[in-house]
Amino acid sequence: MFEYDVGQRWAYRTREQDRDSTLVIGRILRRFLKPSVIHVMLEGVVSPSTGDPLVIGHMPFSCEAMDASVLYHIESGVELDSRFEDGFAQWTRDKGSVFDQTVAQAIDAVLSVIGERADDPFDSIVARMRSQRSEELIGELYRQLFSLEQWFFLCQPENRRVPVEWVFPKGVNPTPALLAFTSRERAASAAIKLGIYQEGSYISIMPATVKGAVDWMSGPDFKNSWICFNLTYHDFALYCTDAAKLIQRK
Repeated sequence: MFEYDVGQRWAYRTREQDRDSTLVIGRILRRFLKPSVIHVMLEGVVSPSTGDPLVIGHMPFSCEAMDASVLYHIESGVELDSRFEDGFAQWTRDKGSVFDQTVAQAIDAVLSVIGERADDPFDSIVARMRSQRSEELIGELYRQLFSLEQWFFLCQPENRRVPVEWVFPKGVNPTPALLAFTSRERAASAAIKLGIYQEGSYISIMPATVKGAVDWMSGPDFKNSWICFNLTYHDFALYCTDAAKLIQRK
């Protein structure tokens, strides 16, 4: 329906709060016997946490999704910055999927990732455990942790296959901990709160099955002695020497 080209800025059917938002086309991948994929950067999207405008560096859409979203062409020759290039490179490495929904619907889906889960039980358990100094609640905490299907490790922006290490110089254990989370949403939210990633950028999160994570922690190549779960929430520690014993009690 529309003719697209790299560097074009388009108005699109925005969410109500994003009326000033526009999209810029950064890549068009034309595929043999398959529809083209149009890669864009979104500007002027309203942050769900601060209400300020933000940039979503990279999002890939089908032609049908773009046709259902755009309104009119604004300008050409727009240059995109490294936020788009970084996101596009990560999408290529990960062989990422393509949005078939409208741009506004896809933005809602992406921004929901950095929200917080109200039903996550770990905050209340940790808070009660610390206030009551309860051995029973410690056991319940780890029973809940090891009953999860996956843990989520936050990865470095500059090396997205390497988990983030975090140092607590005033804590009980000053050695670096890996940052892990009980949900993908919590990992993404913490990445923004800690300043590891810019809001709106692609956040690299490595999911691992509990057994796979424990096997990795018990292996000879694992250099850290502990993992900090849910930093920026009610965080708690898991020491590698305890992990194998705890998974056997699952």
